[in-house]
Amino acid sequence: MTCQAKVLRNSWNKKRNFITINKGAAENLKSNMGVVNHNGLIGITNTVSENFATIISLINTSLTISAKIKNSGKFGTLNWNGKDASIMQLTGLPKNVNLKVGDTVVTSSYSNILPENLNIGTVLSYESEKNTNFLTVSVDLFVDFKNLNFVQILQNSLQNERELIEKTILN
Repeated sequence: MTCQAKVLRNSWNKKRNFITINKGAAENLKSNMGVVNHNGLIGITNTVSENFATIISLINTSLTISAKIKNSGKFGTLNWNGKDASIMQLTGLPKNVNLKVGDTVVTSSYSNILPENLNIGTVLSYESEKNTNFLTVSVDLFVDFKNLNFVQILQNSLQNERELIEKTILN
């Protein structure tokens, strides 16, 4: 189930970018909900008032997402280095992964907030990290963060149940 919202404010030229939308708690929005558009992942809801919400944008240096290469299932950590609003970095992929430019990058199943297989982008380039067995992958984002008008907020009805069961093993 999703809820559509209009983008009221959006930044893309800072290190910590946020988006403001015209929906809030009155529409059952809360913090830590996934946000997408027709192209792919945009971010996660942050603060929510009765009629508005802010979203931590993917292009925010403090947001980290678990992502994977769609065709191989190999996963890593996706974050933004604060430079180009259309390119993110995927780290932690082993050097022996079967990878090529153009491969699709999607969300992994390791998030309790985001569903698996949301589109993120494609592999633009990759290089070996010095003194490790890992690659750093540049990911060309599907979403144009300089041109956002509407977004969909994902309602995850199983999120609370998963959080409860995972808490039992962490305590």
